[in-house]
Amino acid sequence: MEAGQDLPGPKAERAGCKRPQRLSRASRRGDGKTARTLQRRVLQAWDARLLATRRVTQDNRGKNTAGVDGVQALTPSQRLQLSPQLTLALKATPVRRVWIATPGTAAQRP
Repeated sequence: MEAGQDLPGPKAERAGCKRPQRLSRASRRGDGKTARTLQRRVLQAWDARLLATRRVTQDNRGKNTAGVDGVQALTPSQRLQLSPQLTLALKATPVRRVWIATPGTAAQRP
């Protein structure tokens, strides 16, 4: 993939939807071993990471809202570099709360 291109869209999304569907079917029929294997594959899949990055940085309504790091928009090459950094930690970290000044008043909102 070239650095100037957007992350894969509908074609990769169709391909990435098959694993979760298989996982759901295995879970419904009570096949725990297959469900666990598919769950691990879904979490480690390269196309799933690309799709997650795409949804957050391109398709999401809040894509132009700066995060706690102050970065507002990412270039396509930065998006591609972001994908391999996605990992699933064993325990979630707490959300960082930042207080934003309300325009025209001295009040602040979370």
